[in-house]
Amino acid sequence: MKFELLDQYTEERAARVRQSSEMSFRVKQAEEEVQGLKAEYEAKLRASLIDGKDITKELDALDEKIKEAEKAHARRRQEQTLFTQMKTTSITPDDIVEEWRSKYLPEFKAIKLAPAYEKMFEAKKQWVEAWAEYQAAIAEYNDEKQATIHEVGDYVYYKLGKIEADADERDKYFFGEYDASKWADKHVKGAK
Repeated sequence: MKFELLDQYTEERAARVRQSSEMSFRVKQAEEEVQGLKAEYEAKLRASLIDGKDITKELDALDEKIKEAEKAHARRRQEQTLFTQMKTTSITPDDIVEEWRSKYLPEFKAIKLAPAYEKMFEAKKQWVEAWAEYQAAIAEYNDEKQATIHEVGDYVYYKLGKIEADADERDKYFFGEYDASKWADKHVKGAK
């Protein structure tokens, strides 16, 4: 049984990660543009000094481009900072807990556990009834054994034997929680 809200939460988080990656990419692009323009400015300035040419207008134009690129870079960084501070998902971890506890858990119990509990209860009743039959049979045997010993004598006590289950029979017919889980692992598909 799927917890649907988790899928929605995961989708929202994935979208946020994509948006964050896009923001980082834009910041990096803006930074590279600033660095590229500064490198170009420095290269042209060096070339003009070597050649002795006056390229003031060209350098002024590049300087303006650098200032605009720095503004764009600062804006991208501000956008990224603001984005990281903003709540951009509609589902919070508290919403997950609330949905889980108020809807998913009760529904899961009703759909998945209740039928299993009912089957276990019916099996338990049958086992308890069988146990009572077993105990009654043991008591009946022991009553007859005692009556026989009383009439024949203690000499036959050990020779008559006992009826209670031996170790192999206990392993085969009696069970506890460990036995149930071991059996389920072996015989019930999907049980773990």
